[in-house]
Amino acid sequence: TCQLISTEVKAENNLMANGDFETNPPSNFTSDYKYAGWDPYQYYSDHGGASNLYAITHDATYFWKDFAQVTPHGGQYFALFDAGTSGDAWRASTADNPNLIIEKDSIYLFSYYAAYPNQKANNSPAELQFVIICKDANGKKQTFNLGNVHKLGQTSPLNAWELREERWKAPFSSNDVTISVYDENKSSGGNDFCLDDIMFQNTSYIEQKIIKTYIFHLEVCNNPPCDDPVVHTKE
Repeated sequence: TCQLISTEVKAENNLMANGDFETNPPSNFTSDYKYAGWDPYQYYSDHGGASNLYAITHDATYFWKDFAQVTPHGGQYFALFDAGTSGDAWRASTADNPNLIIEKDSIYLFSYYAAYPNQKANNSPAELQFVIICKDANGKKQTFNLGNVHKLGQTSPLNAWELREERWKAPFSSNDVTISVYDENKSSGGNDFCLDDIMFQNTSYIEQKIIKTYIFHLEVCNNPPCDDPVVHTKE
């Protein structure tokens, strides 16, 4: 007898509401950056190169003609960020998502898709970090950075969607949780990025027992030279 342990990841188990940015107006999350609107046409050109903002759009070129064409990873919309300073580009809390709680020793999957909208590489790209903040049993806030910093603009093709995912084991239970995608790039130039299909879910463990059963068939051989019963095994 042996045991196999596998994790189960399903989109319907996502603890994040509106992680795909399809709800208008945007809901279930906050940002350190100013909201520029839903599909604002040529916003960047019309506002004199504004920064520290985000928009929900269907095409990066619709927001600014000099961006490369980035369209949603899934659905019809995604979030586009022009981050002039570092900060929480996207932040969700239990207050915004009542299902966002953690259970001690459970394994959680945190993932997103990100894209680099600039037409040239190394234009001071965003440096994104997963962050989880939760209160422990004593009411003290604990902060966890998950994985390494994700620097955009390093892939080919340059403007393709990139999957980033991290698994994290909760050290305690909490019903006061905040998770975020934090941009660590402090540059005022460049620092543009897109996010879509953000997921946070408990990956449940499934134990499967596999038992190998051996069936013995006794056959009598009536013809020489077989004088004794022969035992055949079949798994």
